[in-house]
Amino acid sequence: MDPILYRNGDDTVFLFDIPTSIAAAQGTKSCPARSVLLSRKPLTEPYGGAQLDNAGLQDNPNGFDEKLHQIYEELSTAALKDIEAHWTKPEWCLPRSLPQLPEPTPTPSPEGPHKRKRSESTEPTNEDLRNEGYPVTSDRDQALSADIEDDPKPKWKSDDHEFFYNTKSSPVAVIVSDIEFDNLYPFRIPPRASLLLSDCRQTDLLRSTVRRMAQDYDHPRKFDLVIMDPPWPNASAKHKKSYNTLSLKPLKSMLLKMDLDTVIATNGVVAVWITNSEQVRKTVLSPGGLFARLGVVLVEEWVWIKTTASGAPQSPIASAWRKPYEILLVGRVPDWLQPGNQSWTGQEAVKRRVIAAVPDLHSRKPCVKSLMEELVLKKGDGEYAGLELFGRYAVAGWFVWGNEAIKYNWEVYWKDQVEAAEQDAVQAEEKKTALSTQSPERKKRKLAMR
Repeated sequence: MDPILYRNGDDTVFLFDIPTSIAAAQGTKSCPARSVLLSRKPLTEPYGGAQLDNAGLQDNPNGFDEKLHQIYEELSTAALKDIEAHWTKPEWCLPRSLPQLPEPTPTPSPEGPHKRKRSESTEPTNEDLRNEGYPVTSDRDQALSADIEDDPKPKWKSDDHEFFYNTKSSPVAVIVSDIEFDNLYPFRIPPRASLLLSDCRQTDLLRSTVRRMAQDYDHPRKFDLVIMDPPWPNASAKHKKSYNTLSLKPLKSMLLKMDLDTVIATNGVVAVWITNSEQVRKTVLSPGGLFARLGVVLVEEWVWIKTTASGAPQSPIASAWRKPYEILLVGRVPDWLQPGNQSWTGQEAVKRRVIAAVPDLHSRKPCVKSLMEELVLKKGDGEYAGLELFGRYAVAGWFVWGNEAIKYNWEVYWKDQVEAAEQDAVQAEEKKTALSTQSPERKKRKLAMR
C-alpha cells in the first residue's frame, strides 16, 4: 500500500494518493494496514471562476507574496509536466472506494424541468447533476458525515478530554459508548498510537499528557517530529462549516502557550501547514513568529499542488482568488544551538519539493508520514517520536492531539480490501447496466455531463 505513485530522481517531485497515504499510516512495516478509506469521487474538471465566487472560496483575505507565488507557480508547472511525461495512466490517483448511497430521486419543478444556457466548456452545476439522477460531491460529503453530524453523536469530539494509548504492535478496536442514547461506536486505533481528544486551547494538557506517557508507558519526553495543521482563518472552511477556525492573534497566542520548545527533541523537526495568506506565513516565519520562538529555522518548503483526476490544476495557478496549492513549512532546530553537533550548520538554502495530489474530502491533506521519515528524519518505524497537533485521525506510532483526533478512525469510514473491491465491482456493473438500458440520446447526454 504505497501512496507514492511517481517520484523523480532527486526526490523533489511526487505524485501522491491521499486516501492511500492515510490508510498506509494506520499500519507499520511489521503490521501493514489492510483497510481502504472511503473517499469522494475525484474532481474531473477544474473549478471555474463562477464556482469559486459562489462558493466563497477566497483563501487569501490578506493577500499573498507575488514573488513567492511566482516561484510556486514555476515549480508546480514544471512538476506537472514532469509527472505527465512519466505517468502513463489516465487518472492521477488510485481507484477510490465510495460509500454506497442511494441514488437521489429527481424532484420535477412545477414549471417543468429547469433549463439554463451554458457553454460546452462549463462544468454542470450540482442542480444539473441532481436533475440527471447523479449523487453530487456535496451530497456525498454530507452523506458520508451525516451520521456524525446528526444526534446521537459518536465521541470523536469531547467537551472535556480523553486519553488513549494503544501499547500493542497491532491495531485495536475501541468501543465508545454514548450512555445518553444507548449507542456503541467502534473505532480503529493503529499500532503504538496514542491520542488526546480535547480542545487544543487547553494548552496545559499537552505537558501533563507527555509526562503521563513518559511515566506510565516509558514514552520519550521529547518529539523528533512535530507536525500541525492549525485552524487558520479560511473562508472556504467557514463557508463549508467543516471545522472551526480562529483569527490569527488568538491562534498565535494558543500555539505559543503550548510551550512546544519544551517537547521538541535535539535537532527536532517542526512542520506547519499554512494557507496562502501572507499574514499566516508571517505568523510562522517572521522574527517574532512561531519558528523564531521555538528556535526553529526553515529548511524546506513542500508545495501540495491540487489537481483534477486528469492532472490539471484544480483552479488556475494564476488565479487571484484561490491558489490551487498549499504549503508545508518544514523547520529544524539548528545544530548550532546544540553544542557538539556540527552535521548541519543552519546555513543551507531552503529546499523545495512538490507533491501533486487529487483532493479528497475537505481538509484531508496528504499524510506525509512516509516522506518525512525518509527525506527529513531519515528514521523509520519505532526509531523516532512523532506528535501531530490538530489531527483528525490516529497515526501508527504517533501521539495525536486535537478535538477531532479520532474522527477518521471511526469504522464507518473504512472497509477491508476485499469488501471494498467487491463494492467497486458492483457499482461499476450497476453503472454499466444502467447505461445499456437507456436510449442513445439520454446515454449521450449523461456521458457528456461527466
